[in-house]
Amino acid sequence: INRLGRFDLSWQAHAPMVWLWLPKGWRTTAFCQAAERSGVLVVPSDMFALRHSIAPPAVRLCMNAEYGIEPYIKAIDTLVHLLDNPSQDGIV
Repeated sequence: INRLGRFDLSWQAHAPMVWLWLPKGWRTTAFCQAAERSGVLVVPSDMFALRHSIAPPAVRLCMNAEYGIEPYIKAIDTLVHLLDNPSQDGIV
């Protein structure tokens, strides 16, 4: 929350994940691809949408202690950098 708090986040108190609503300038698919190219895997909201519904422009971020805090912080900082700098292919 300290690093992503200026972006639109939502979560449940006991769930080890947050939803990151993408700011204007990013398409969900383009953001997921840019994150993956940067070494960070995120899950697009359409993976959780019903078949005939419209998925919001968001990604799911899971919390995982398997890799330790340093790689996690690095991944979050990578996402912040991407969010602040939409590429041409991410522009809506």
